[in-house]
Amino acid sequence: VLASPSGATPGRFAGVAARASASNASVMNFGSALQVCHVASGALDFAVANACSECEYLAPAIIAAEAGAAVTDSSGAPWARGNPEMVVAPPSLHGVVLG
Repeated sequence: VLASPSGATPGRFAGVAARASASNASVMNFGSALQVCHVASGALDFAVANACSECEYLAPAIIAAEAGAAVTDSSGAPWARGNPEMVVAPPSLHGVVLG
């Protein structure tokens, strides 16, 4: 299941969307940072965003990391405060999501 926030630019994660479409994945929009918490709980396989605001995503990023998810930017570098890009997935899927 791929979650995409309403502010995500389609071209930014076009490869992820193409792979998701080819693999019978569901695409949902939960809005805000709730998708990151759903990844942490195991309800979603992964989430990508490129319109992260620090005040919205900092706590969910910490929750996801504490739950064991990889929380990075779109290049695979650890996500840092102030970075608007975020990719959250279990370590076993993270490389696939990044492509």
